Amino acid sequence: MDQKTGEPFSQQKVEQTAAAIKSAGKYEEVRIRVDPESNGVRIRFVLEPAVYIGIFQFPGAEQFPYSRLIQVANYPVQAPFDAAEVERDRKRLLNFYRQAGYFQAEVRSDVKVDQKYQIANVSFAATLGQRAAASATPDRSVPSGWT
Repeated sequence: MDQKTGEPFSQQKVEQTAAAIKSAGKYEEVRIRVDPESNGVRIRFVLEPAVYIGIFQFPGAEQFPYSRLIQVANYPVQAPFDAAEVERDRKRLLNFYRQAGYFQAEVRSDVKVDQKYQIANVSFAATLGQRAAASATPDRSVPSGWT
């Protein structure tokens, strides 16, 4: 990798890296994808033929609408598979479940790759546990001495 983490972005170094990967002969094509992030940019080299995201499944979380879980997990449309992104999606789902009152929730991700179609299907299995009960009447009393 000519372009190193923490260095200023260099289009020339990124293109040199892509050319070196392609010349190794394992891949037909190397696409460069640059995504902005809060602290710079993320550079992805998509090696063709690539494995792309297929479907997301959410066993154990059937009480939530599928469309909402897809939104929370930030389902990528026509995106290449990225294990780091799947982990971020798992953490987003865990945070969502905890915000919904499932404080003991656990989420595991499992990826099954269909080699014939080069598709990665991702399952985010949830064990939610018992939902925390909301207080029927919140304590709105004013401490003594306050007016």
